[in-house]
Amino acid sequence: MKWITGERGADTGRLELAPECAGLPAISLGLSRRYSDDHEQLGHGLVVYDALYVYDALYAWLTSIRGETNSWNVQQKASSANV
Repeated sequence: MKWITGERGADTGRLELAPECAGLPAISLGLSRRYSDDHEQLGHGLVVYDALYVYDALYAWLTSIRGETNSWNVQQKASSANV
């Protein structure tokens, strides 16, 4: 998953691993400047990181089904329902 590569790159300072790597520390730094209370910062950060994780999972799923086809004939089913 892209998320894992991005997180590893951000944690190890290897920002070249994925384009997302530089964004993760930027998010954390921005949150730390915006919220002085650690618990409030954590609460907002979890929402952002959860959203990124969900996006990554959705992206991976959509990528995995790309090119998948089925044999459904929507026109035929619609016309037989009208009979």
